[in-house]
Amino acid sequence: MLDGPYGGSSVDLGLYESVFLIAGGSGVTFTLGLLDDIVGRCVKLGRSQGERTRRIEFTWCIRSIGISFLTTGVTSS
Repeated sequence: MLDGPYGGSSVDLGLYESVFLIAGGSGVTFTLGLLDDIVGRCVKLGRSQGERTRRIEFTWCIRSIGISFLTTGVTSS
């Protein structure tokens, strides 16, 4: 079982070429914020702070795919 972090991330994900984010259930709210931040910095702002990230893997474990607003483009394994 993995738990945390709470309150925010002390790690700058832009320092890493590969980033792996994993969440279970409602924990996705924290990881979506991290995903939005790193994508925004790399794509929207054009790596203005020297971000190195080239690959992001995002895994979200849920019991069912019935959450309609997130099902577009989601694959089940």
